[in-house]
Amino acid sequence: MYRESAVTVAVVLLTTALIIVVAPLAGAAAGKLARMGGATYATALTRAATVAGALAVLLAQNRLTHPAERGQPARPSTRSAGRAATGLPSELPRGIGQQDS
Repeated sequence: MYRESAVTVAVVLLTTALIIVVAPLAGAAAGKLARMGGATYATALTRAATVAGALAVLLAQNRLTHPAERGQPARPSTRSAGRAATGLPSELPRGIGQQDS
């Protein structure tokens, strides 16, 4: 029981550290590219802040909402499973979604 909570704490800390490192690096890269493209310092700073903030939000949201992290199994993909995974019948009656050829 204690080991599971320790692992959870370690994963949260590592994810937080990753966000703290990756987001500013991406922002700096966006700012540098903007300056190389001829943007003013104010525009480059705005772009850098936007990219860093957006990336931090996306990484944090993915960490908080991933089903496997909440102890729930991820939903199987319905693309390869077809209608069987959705609970719908595999053959629809004529007149519902099908036209006579």
